[in-house]
Formats: sequence, C-alpha cells, structure tokens
Amino acid sequence: MIRVLLIDGHPLLRAGFRLLVQDCEDIRIVAEAGTFAEAIVALEQGKQDVVVLDIGLPGRSGIDLLSEIQSSWPKIGVVIYTRMPEKQFAVRAMKAGAAAFLNKSTSPDEVGTAIRTVAKGGTYVNPRVAATLAQNLRRDRMEMTHDDLSPREYEVFRLIVSGNSTSEIASRLNLSAKTVSTHKKNMMTKLALDSTTDLVKYAVRNGLVSVDGPGH
Repeated sequence: MIRVLLIDGHPLLRAGFRLLVQDCEDIRIVAEAGTFAEAIVALEQGKQDVVVLDIGLPGRSGIDLLSEIQSSWPKIGVVIYTRMPEKQFAVRAMKAGAAAFLNKSTSPDEVGTAIRTVAKGGTYVNPRVAATLAQNLRRDRMEMTHDDLSPREYEVFRLIVSGNSTSEIASRLNLSAKTVSTHKKNMMTKLALDSTTDLVKYAVRNGLVSVDGPGH
C-alpha cells in the first residue's frame, strides 16, 4: 500500500483528489494538510511514502515547502499536482526536487501511474513536461532567465506582471515593502531589465502572461 500525504490549500480540491484515486486499491491517503505549517506537522509524523503537493498554498508557497522537504526528508518523493501551467512551473519544480509534475487536468490513470513511479524511487515525466524540460536544456544558460530566479523572486515577479503594486505584494506575501523592492531589484538585475514595463514585456514574450494584458 502506497501511503500519500495530500497537501492542498483548498478542502474541496482535496476532496476531489480523494475521489480521483478512490479506485486505486494500492494508493491510500493517510494524511492531509492545507498550509505550510500543517504540512510540516504531518511530515514529522512520518506516515507517508509519497507527498502530493499543490504549488498554490496560502502564505508560504508549495515551492518553499518542496525545498523544505528536500532538505529535511530527502527520501520522500514529491508529486506536484497543480493548476499552474507546465511552462511556468515545471522546470522550477523539478529543479527544486519534485519527482513528478502534473496539471490538475491530468487523467486519474496518469495520476496513479505517477504516484506508483515516485513511490518506487523513480521520476515521472509526461510528454508536456518533457517538452518543457527539453526547451530549457536547449536554452543558452549564459543568459539568465526567469528559471534562474529564486522561488520568492519568482512569486514577486508573477505578482508584478499581474498588475499588483509593491504594497499589495507585500500584503499578499507577508513581507515588508522594502523586502519586496529588494526582490524586484534583484530580479531586474538577473534578467537585465530596467523597468516594470520591461518585466511585463519579458513575461509576454516568454508566454508567462496573456498578450491581452496581465492576468491574475
């Protein structure tokens, strides 16, 4: 029996995932968490073989939690299961230590296959994620891109190009305005950009935001 710790900030989505795997006789959800803090408590109990993790947790992000799992529980395989698009997050998640990256539109059969693969110590990569990883490998790594931003810098980046002000970002991420400004300055340096307008143009050019305007 594969024991799964399910971490998702939305109770209804956790319920949906339980239904998704209910016919998998070899997979059982043994614990759930909705926040970073709850997840740490569950992880410390050590009941899980595999963690199924959403990126969009309230407060500290799933990427932050993934990094913590890799640091403190490196033998636990993590399946990222999220609504976030592969193009924006797959490379970042896999680099941070995820063993699989699945969009929430993934079929139940594929979800089960991914969990079983990760439980055996393997890595599950579907064709969409494989294409994203291949594009990243082909990119000239002498030029820094959004994949080189830290998890927090990338969160600030996404909120900026979605039209949020410094104060709004500070409030959403529980940071000071000064810290947000520092992250913005660092990301601008890494991406060799000069203004917020340049950031938005970069996001559009790389398919990270709609050409019709910043999204949320």
